[in-house]
Order: sequence, then structure tokens, then C-alpha cells
Amino acid sequence: MFVHDHVALTVKDLAVSRGFYEYLGGRVVSKPSKAFMEIVLGEIRLHLVPAEGDTKAATAPRIDHLCLRVGSVDDLTSVEARVNAHPLLQGRAPCHVEDSPPLGEGGKEHAEERPPRKTLYFEDPDGIRLEVRAYS
Repeated sequence: MFVHDHVALTVKDLAVSRGFYEYLGGRVVSKPSKAFMEIVLGEIRLHLVPAEGDTKAATAPRIDHLCLRVGSVDDLTSVEARVNAHPLLQGRAPCHVEDSPPLGEGGKEHAEERPPRKTLYFEDPDGIRLEVRAYS
């Protein structure tokens, strides 16, 4: 059986990405090095890997998005306010909590039914799309 361990994200500026994920509530749990920095965001472990010298970084396949789950719609609304107030995101269109269609619609088949959910989408400083959802 597999259990999630971590997600590694290639980032342009380690300090900027660190600040962004700490702003969202993450905390650094490893000594920063040239190789990577580990941040824990809730139960998610992120490895922030600097793109310096990585010739594949610009052309390699990228992660489509990272989905994080919060405990309630109130928590999701709080994340929405924090994201929209972040200085790096000023000048971008604000993100808004949206009702999401039931899973299985839109031609996608899913093995399990899930309750209705609300979702928030935004991008981190490197343009990686983040999804935050709450099941209602």
C-alpha cells in the first residue's frame, strides 16, 4: 500500500517560495541547503528544489496542480483572504471560492463518490497552480 510522502516543486527563487508557503501556514522542517528545502503545510510535505543549473527545468513536464484540503468552508474562506492579501499576488485577478461540480461530471469517471465541495484556485510565485478545497 502506498502512502503520500512529499511533493517536490522546482522553484525559481527559493527565498520567495519559502516566504509564500510560510505565509500560507507552512513551516520549514529541514536545514535549507543548495539541494532543497522541506516545508510542512498541514500534513503535506513540500520539497522546494531550486531551478539553478537545472537545464531541464524550463522544458521538463510540470506538475499540473497541487490540491490541498482544509477542514471547513470557513477555513477555505480564510485561505482566500490570506491569498488575496499576499503582496506577491497583488495586481493579479483575485481568487474566489467556487462551488465545484460533483466528481464524475464532465466525462471524468471516479472510483468513489465524494460529497459536494468548494474550491479555490491560485498560483504560487512560480506559476504552479494550487487548488484548495473543502468538502461540505
